[in-house]
Amino acid sequence: MEEAVCAGEGVTVGGQVFDQPGQYDVVLTAASGCDSVVHLTLAVLPVEETYLSLALCEGDSVVVGGQSFSQAGQFEVLLSTHQGCDSTVFLELALLPERDTLLQATVCAGSAVTVGGQVFDQSGIFEVLLSTFQGCDSLVRLELNVLPCNVVASLSVEDVTCAGGADGRLLLRVEDGLAPVGYTFEALGFPFQGGGVLSSLPAVDTL
Repeated sequence: MEEAVCAGEGVTVGGQVFDQPGQYDVVLTAASGCDSVVHLTLAVLPVEETYLSLALCEGDSVVVGGQSFSQAGQFEVLLSTHQGCDSTVFLELALLPERDTLLQATVCAGSAVTVGGQVFDQSGIFEVLLSTFQGCDSLVRLELNVLPCNVVASLSVEDVTCAGGADGRLLLRVEDGLAPVGYTFEALGFPFQGGGVLSSLPAVDTL
C-alpha cells in the first residue's frame, strides 16, 4: 500500500495514524480471527515556500495567486500545489517613485536646449516624459527663457567746442540686447573700460 500525504496530515491504517515518511507493517485481525499484514509505504509531501522580492514602478501592480498588489510591503499568499498541498508565497514589494525634475534655462535667441532628444528654442514651459534605467516614468519640466542677446548699438561724436579744447565726447548707446552690457574703448592705443560715455577728449584723439 503506497500513500502520499501533505505535511501535517496523516493516514490511518488499522486504527493507527502515520504522519512520517517510511515503510510500515500493520497487522490486522479479521472477524474470523485470522491475521493479515498491510505493508504501508508513506511519503510526506513538504509545504512549498517561495520567496519573491520585486520592485515596481509607481502605478504598476503585480498579481500573485489571483491577488493584485500595488503597495509597498510584505505579504503572504497561500496557494495549493497540484497535489493539493499548501504552498506559501512570501512577497516583498518595493515601489520605485516617479522622478520629477525641474530644469530652468536661459539662452540667447538662436540657441536651443535639448531634453530627451527634443529641441526647444522658444520661451515657454514644456514637459518631457522620459524613462529611468529601471523603466519607470521620469518627468522633466523645462522652463525656458529665450532672450535677444545680440547687442544693437549706435556711436555718436560730440566735437570739442573750441580749437585746442578737450571737451569732446564719444557716446555709445545700446539700443537692444541683454543687460548688463560692458564697454571697452580702444583710445590712443590702450583699452578703456567703463560706461557708454568717454569724455574730456581733445580734438587730436582717435578711436
